[in-house]
Amino acid sequence: MNSKLDKWTTIVRQLDTLRHCIKSSSKYNESSTIGRKERKGKPPHRISKTFSNFGRYKSYIMEESIQQIGQRLRGLRDVLGISAEEVAELCGITLEHYLKIEDGEADPGVYRLSKIAKRYGIDLNVLLFGEEPRMSSYFVTRKGQGLSVNRRKDYGYQSLASGFRGRKMDPYMVKVDPMPDGENHNKNSHEGQEFDMVVSGQLEITIGERVLTLNPGDSIYFDSNSQHCMRALGNESCQFLCVII
Repeated sequence: MNSKLDKWTTIVRQLDTLRHCIKSSSKYNESSTIGRKERKGKPPHRISKTFSNFGRYKSYIMEESIQQIGQRLRGLRDVLGISAEEVAELCGITLEHYLKIEDGEADPGVYRLSKIAKRYGIDLNVLLFGEEPRMSSYFVTRKGQGLSVNRRKDYGYQSLASGFRGRKMDPYMVKVDPMPDGENHNKNSHEGQEFDMVVSGQLEITIGERVLTLNPGDSIYFDSNSQHCMRALGNESCQFLCVII
């Protein structure tokens, strides 16, 4: 199985490198073309176009990220000869829901990807980012520079240890936006334990039937096998440190 996984990981890394090169080339060409159209005394067309298209571009990036994760999951199944039914059962979802994840039409969820990574002995970062960790001594993540995976417009994960090989835990900086009154995210569970500490904003966390409110500086450690979900309270986003063990 290890040789098959190594081959799959190499292919994933090569495809993501190629995709990054194509994106960089496209951005350079667009920037050069727009730059030639700028005229003295008028606002740069490049800036106005960037702001006007920011929302659409952000949405595109989130959708593309989810589609790429789905492609990696399908590739993993093909390499290991795993049925879609087996992975769906592992994730605790219907086969129809899982196939939508592979097609890039449904949110995969970091907690589900964590289950898959642990079960089949691969690094979570390969599924999330298409990159294999390289450091085994230490790994520094500068403020705001962690690898990001945007699941939906209301959730954003930033990995804080993406480059460390063989790590025993997965730390993330998570941002969650407020939801309409009475609405909440679906509960989920994953193997292991979880530690969360609020950095800014106010976080409501539901574990089973218990509902708790955490303020900046507050933290919680719990058995993540229990069904749980989170949401930001008030009119501002909440940012918290999340460590999955």
